[in-house]
Amino acid sequence: MKRKNIIALIIASVLWMHNVWSQNSNDKLLLTIDNDSIYLSEFLYIYKKNNPNPSYAFEDLKEYLELFTNYKLIVKEAKDLGRDTLPAFVNEFTGYRKQLARPYLSDNEVTEKLINEAYERMQTDVKARHILVRFPNNNPSPFDTLKAYKQIQAYQKRIAKEGFDKIFKEISDKKSKEVLAEDLGYFTAFRMVYPFESAAYNTPKGETSPIVRTQFGYHILKVDDKRPAKGSIQVAHIFVKSKDSDTPEQQKAAEDKIQKIYNELESGSNFEKLAKQYSEDRGSARKGGVLPWFTTGQMVPEFEEVAFSIKENGQYSKPFKTIYGWHIVKRLDYKPVPTYEEALPYIKQQIQKDSRSQVSKKMLIAKLKKEYNYTPYMKNVDRLIKIIDDSFYEGKWDASKAAKFNKPVFSLKDDKYAHREVVYTQKDFADFLEKQQRRKHKLKGKELFYNLFDEFVNQKIIEFEDSNLEYKYPEFKALLREYADGILLFDLKDKNIWSKAVSDTAGLKAFYEAHKQNYLWPERAKVYMIKCSNEKYCTKAEKIAKKALTKNKDLRSALEKLNKKQPNVEIIEAVVAKGEDKNVDNMEWKKGSVQKIDNEKVLAITDILPPSPKPLDEIRGLVISDYQKYLEDQWMEELKNKHHVQIFEDALKNVQPR
Repeated sequence: MKRKNIIALIIASVLWMHNVWSQNSNDKLLLTIDNDSIYLSEFLYIYKKNNPNPSYAFEDLKEYLELFTNYKLIVKEAKDLGRDTLPAFVNEFTGYRKQLARPYLSDNEVTEKLINEAYERMQTDVKARHILVRFPNNNPSPFDTLKAYKQIQAYQKRIAKEGFDKIFKEISDKKSKEVLAEDLGYFTAFRMVYPFESAAYNTPKGETSPIVRTQFGYHILKVDDKRPAKGSIQVAHIFVKSKDSDTPEQQKAAEDKIQKIYNELESGSNFEKLAKQYSEDRGSARKGGVLPWFTTGQMVPEFEEVAFSIKENGQYSKPFKTIYGWHIVKRLDYKPVPTYEEALPYIKQQIQKDSRSQVSKKMLIAKLKKEYNYTPYMKNVDRLIKIIDDSFYEGKWDASKAAKFNKPVFSLKDDKYAHREVVYTQKDFADFLEKQQRRKHKLKGKELFYNLFDEFVNQKIIEFEDSNLEYKYPEFKALLREYADGILLFDLKDKNIWSKAVSDTAGLKAFYEAHKQNYLWPERAKVYMIKCSNEKYCTKAEKIAKKALTKNKDLRSALEKLNKKQPNVEIIEAVVAKGEDKNVDNMEWKKGSVQKIDNEKVLAITDILPPSPKPLDEIRGLVISDYQKYLEDQWMEELKNKHHVQIFEDALKNVQPR
């Protein structure tokens, strides 16, 4: 088994923490570095990670142990030097930990269900209309909410008696700002806010939904149709503006213009050129009318219907009208609904963007409250609320007013992992409230502060869970350990080996001078390659070369005689080692050897060069690599002398595959 690069070891392997190994009473001590103990199970885990088909022969394990020991020595040295406390390390490590912790701070089971639900919904397009009683703003008061709810309830009762279609038309005709009746056409998953989407998919075709609340207000939906999803499509279009508010003359002119363009298309004109010339959608016109890919629910229904009705790439539609004007659409490409594996990254991204992510978080918090014995003390919360005056609503309340309030508002107790209890006090909640007063709040009094208390509890529970991850999830701690040790290893090796070998020009030159016999050119021949215009001149060149070399005359000057009237020979000088040119290899390997090749060229060996060192500038990369290896070997020897290393090789005996 060949020695492997120590960098690959840290990248490819997951290093488990020491206390995990030592928990196994059957685990064997393999290695100590000063006071640090490393066990066989850790070594074997890394060994198997780096060797897909590992050999458990004693000699192979022993050889790998050398690499493992060197790795552990470097990390030990880095920590002894305090490099794990440097700001650069702390910042990088903290950023990585936040990124790694994210999946652990949501309910994975719920997230998985949301992913599956979303993919299932992506298989179906829903066509729906809705009636919406709007909230007056984005942060409605309880009064506004109640008023809107009573209004939608009244519509619900009328729908039950008179039918959805009648009430929908009535509201649509009124064009009220408070109440909206809207035909949404077809849409698919992630095109509507999550509560609305859920109502649409959960309501059977032809039926109306229960009342649904979103951030916009209260809705009642009627699902008019459900169909298999259309997939996604890319089209180009030529667009001519035309609105219902335009005069009859303007509307006629727009229709005539689009028809003229269509006639040109039918006559064989290029769609892209016509789009650039005529389309009034200037954003797409510059690109020949090309629009971004879209799926159901992203375009107005009329446009979408025509686009998806085109069966082949390259085909285009007849002119048609939408609320924006006239269009001609050309299909460029089409994709069916993606497979689960293809859609998974998109689904995960979309879940993080919309309110689905809060579903997972709420479930997690509920689970953690139970797991960590959440105990609230609402009487103490109420006592704090009593001292908060109206200055809070003006953003001027000072938490120092609660400086003497130190009674608990809730506690969390972990009996399983870190075995600790944290008590959060009135002062902690007061500090939180002081920061929250900068927000605009529609609620007031106890209702507001209870809501803020819930936010405070949720925030602290997530923080508590975050601080518990290393105790709770061995693989999380292992990945952190891997990353931390990796940063330390790369940092210290760069400082002592890689960068030093590149920047230490004096040291590199001295190393080259001391080892230049390792970088020798082999014995080589100086060769004239004489290309001839025809066989006649090849024969002449051969004779001239033999005569000149026999008498030690300058061969180039002798050959130039053949080029007096016109260029008959071309002379190329080269230095060739054995094995580099088969024609030279077939010659007698000595100075003065001349040979004609295929009546097209003549080869002449003008000198035999003995082995000699290659210049440093020509082999700098190779020398730097060897210098790095030299520095590493020296450094590792120093570390072994500095630290007390004890290896228990017997632990490697009788290791069996697991």
